[in-house]
Amino acid sequence: MAVKIFFCYAHQDEDMACKLRQHLKPLQRIGSIDIWYDHDICPGTEWGSEINKHLNEAQIILLLVSSGFMNSDYCYSIEMKQAIARHERGEAVVVPIILRPVYWHIAPIDKLQVLPKNAKPISSWIPQDKGYENVTNGICEVIQQWNAHNLSHPTEEKKRLLITLSQLIEAVKLQAQPAGRAAAIASTLQQLSTLIPHGVTLADILAGWLILSRRYEGEENAVVLRRNTCTQLAEITSQITNDQGNLTGAVKTWQAWLDAFKNSHDPRHATMARTFARELIELQEAASYAILEPCGHNEE
Repeated sequence: MAVKIFFCYAHQDEDMACKLRQHLKPLQRIGSIDIWYDHDICPGTEWGSEINKHLNEAQIILLLVSSGFMNSDYCYSIEMKQAIARHERGEAVVVPIILRPVYWHIAPIDKLQVLPKNAKPISSWIPQDKGYENVTNGICEVIQQWNAHNLSHPTEEKKRLLITLSQLIEAVKLQAQPAGRAAAIASTLQQLSTLIPHGVTLADILAGWLILSRRYEGEENAVVLRRNTCTQLAEITSQITNDQGNLTGAVKTWQAWLDAFKNSHDPRHATMARTFARELIELQEAASYAILEPCGHNEE
């Protein structure tokens, strides 16, 4: 699964932010990372909420440090404060990138490992591409450490989720119909279980399946089959959790699953990517209209 990277920078450093993104592009091409910065905001979108959304989803947050960054109240007091809080909770890794010479040796930046090597500003490298290359190599190491840590040291919350997912997978094998398809569903769930974002619960995923189990007239057979699967998953999951789910968590999870299938080099995953893309749109629309129903079965 691609590691989500967020750029926090002052607008006067936009040229260097774009240049850094170009140097990181090879990692994006092979599916190792997914980069976002405010250049990606679509016209008509409320920019503050969009930035906040991606800042909360990122696993690696790059602080592009310069005099402009240090002078920006929004970058320094709002974005960086939020990023550091997520760093301290273990939800993300914050990496300061020194763009230009500036006094940055103050808390909280001075407690973090900075790039490039020896904190030499990118603008001081000759040629500057050497500085960007050094930063890219450093980010590769951060990505490897992030992936290794999350595989070997899941949080207690993640451990609890994996336990309940294991219960669900076993229940699917026993209860889902037809029996042959049950094994395929259980296998897919096993693959997807490691890709669930931090903070998402089984009840959140159940909330998504409840939305996606709704049937509409005139749908293609493949869509009907998928809705039947979601119905079975919702019914089985309701036996494991009675908690009220949050559709926001479902949206985050479907986005992570979609990214995994989109970035896969297995041509068989193209169909799954299209399915999850359709479902993600449906969940996003449901979230925007706040039509989430209580988890569990409706009373007659």
